[in-house]
Amino acid sequence: MNLSLTRTMKTAIHFVLALSALLSAPAQAQSVVGNWAVLGAPWIVVGFQSNGRWSFTDSNPADAAECGGSSIAVGGSYTASGGAISMSIDSGGCGSISYSGTSISLGSGTYSISGNTLTAALSSLYGPINLVLTSLGTNTITPTTPLPPPPTTQSVFTIPSGQMPAQAVLSVTPSGNFGAATLVVKLDPTALSAGLFASEGQFAAGYNIYVGALAPAGVMGLSSPAWFVYPASKSWATLGTPIDAYLEGIAQGATNAIEIPILQNMNLTGLVGAEIYIGYGTSDGEMLNNKRYRGVYLVQ
Repeated sequence: MNLSLTRTMKTAIHFVLALSALLSAPAQAQSVVGNWAVLGAPWIVVGFQSNGRWSFTDSNPADAAECGGSSIAVGGSYTASGGAISMSIDSGGCGSISYSGTSISLGSGTYSISGNTLTAALSSLYGPINLVLTSLGTNTITPTTPLPPPPTTQSVFTIPSGQMPAQAVLSVTPSGNFGAATLVVKLDPTALSAGLFASEGQFAAGYNIYVGALAPAGVMGLSSPAWFVYPASKSWATLGTPIDAYLEGIAQGATNAIEIPILQNMNLTGLVGAEIYIGYGTSDGEMLNNKRYRGVYLVQ
């Protein structure tokens, strides 16, 4: 357990303490469950759950740079009544700095809510905090809601920097609704191994296809964002190392389209905000090092 906190981690806790005021009065319980952001800083998002858990993420690349490129994540529990709130932290991460275990008291404060705007004034371990916050909604959706089309740009994804060629994705086809969702992605292997890759012989021994999903904090009881993998068993699992491939040993000269049924009649009502990515490479490390991946679908 490492309790040494960087400046960025301390900043994260500052924001978390202010955001905790959202959970104050019982009369406000229905309106505060969901996602909220710091006004003017939409990359700082906190998810609030009705079971007394909260989660904080800062996905700003400039902040993440201090954490080795990973998002800042903090989570914990709270108790609230009237206009007062007390809050604790029991998990958090910033690169190699992490905490998980005994709950640590963070502080307390007061709040006021007007429409979708929160004004918070808190006393924390690091001094007074004053913030203005805005609601992002509850991120709930009915099962009969039709699925949205796939995004047309990578900028909507948490990780938009992948170098997988756009032309390699022949189609992304969602069907059904949020209660019974199906998603099929079709890849063009000639675009995956063409050009520079083929000339350098990087895929001479064949390459693998990887499928993963990034679930946001607040869904499935997650206190921080978490990665999941869709391996050859076609059963979603927590991401591990090495990353399990969906397909292995695809020949460099393969030409037949690769069809991947990622979702099959799956209930997505509790997964709003989840992102699905596809990658390829001779190994998981080679894929990540060379950014051979791209986002293909966003549950929104």
